Amino acid sequence: MLTYHPAFDSYHCIFRVLLLLEKLENQSFDVDLIKILDFYLCMPPALSQFKYSSTLSKNKRWGKSFENSYNSSDNYRSLFYEVSRIQDAVFVYLASIGFVDGKQLKNGQLRLEDTLDLSNFISERKGSVNQELLDFLTSELAPFPLLGKGGLKDRSNLMDHRYDIS
Repeated sequence: MLTYHPAFDSYHCIFRVLLLLEKLENQSFDVDLIKILDFYLCMPPALSQFKYSSTLSKNKRWGKSFENSYNSSDNYRSLFYEVSRIQDAVFVYLASIGFVDGKQLKNGQLRLEDTLDLSNFISERKGSVNQELLDFLTSELAPFPLLGKGGLKDRSNLMDHRYDIS
């Protein structure tokens, strides 16, 4: 049986990454941060297992609202690993066509090129994305520290954080 999920679709991943980078207002962001935000954008039920801080505790119930019995996983970490391979290929592709800065990608950072205007392209296709989820990811989770105990890697439990230099 063939099944489709946007998490494993490289073209959908391109759209999600461009959407996130455009919404984050053309700054440089760590590749791991974009991977985590992208994963939550295409797998919102994973937010039910996120360890919310006291400042984000109001979002805990909202995060659990994405849970459903048909779209859940016991091991989001292994699913994240599978999706991250596609994300890595997408990042290299975006750099090769000039959408993101290739030099910064080599240093583990993602940033849209200054000359790129995606606003029309993205605004035409935004209807397919949960706007509330996108706002939460870009305004609440993106500014969160990525590394160390209590960082986004730790709270999401999607990536190992024990050996981070913070």
